[in-house]
Amino acid sequence: MTKYDFNLKLKVAKFYLNREGGDVLIVKQYGVYGHSQVERWVNILGESALKIKKFSILYGLS
Repeated sequence: MTKYDFNLKLKVAKFYLNREGGDVLIVKQYGVYGHSQVERWVNILGESALKIKKFSILYGLS
C-alpha cells in the first residue's frame, strides 16, 4: 500500500507548480513531508506516471 494516493500527489504537484505555497504550507495543508518527495512528483512525466502500477504474477501449476 502506498502512503500517498494518486489524487493527493496530483493536487500537491499542481499546488507546487502553480506557486501557491512553499514547503511549509504544503506540509501544513497536505501533510506531505520533504521537499524532495514533492520534487519527485513534479518531475515525473505526465499524470499517468503518478498512478499506482498494479501487477500480478501468475504461476503455473507445475
